[in-house]
Amino acid sequence: MLGHSVPPRRKRREADLWIQLGAVRGSIFGRGSEQYIAPFLRAWELAQETDDIPRMFLARMAQFGHFGLTEQLGHAEEVCRDLIALAARAPMPDLVAVSHAAMGSVLCGMGQLEKARDHLERALATLNPHDPSTQLFRRLEDPEILCLTGLVWVLAQLGFPDQARQRCAEAIV
Repeated sequence: MLGHSVPPRRKRREADLWIQLGAVRGSIFGRGSEQYIAPFLRAWELAQETDDIPRMFLARMAQFGHFGLTEQLGHAEEVCRDLIALAARAPMPDLVAVSHAAMGSVLCGMGQLEKARDHLERALATLNPHDPSTQLFRRLEDPEILCLTGLVWVLAQLGFPDQARQRCAEAIV
């Protein structure tokens, strides 16, 4: 069928199916497996074709999780750059927060603690727990807790134990 184009709605539905398949495969094979990552790579391609930011973000977040888990931090950093760029285009503060929190965790793993701190602080500054548009990721994880606990570790490693204790207390309250 030369010249036949697939309607955007069908591409979005197919991307959703690949995302769901990836989640199931993660339960069966583990998030570090090739069986897990492959559907999210396909979902990413389809979402890019329709410039669908939420689906691109979900697919890239799954890839971030895979690369972080398998300690492919160079790939994880590249994915985080994409997440930050996507978040800049979306009117959802949680995407900005989650993308910077992800980058902070990758940079921390790479030993770039000052840069990690900057991204984690930016993520925290972006969060507004009273804004209903920031509820996307709170169903799974609380981004504020992720940022604060990441900052506790980074600040302690940088030699700021008092600031680390303060952030720890904020996470508990």
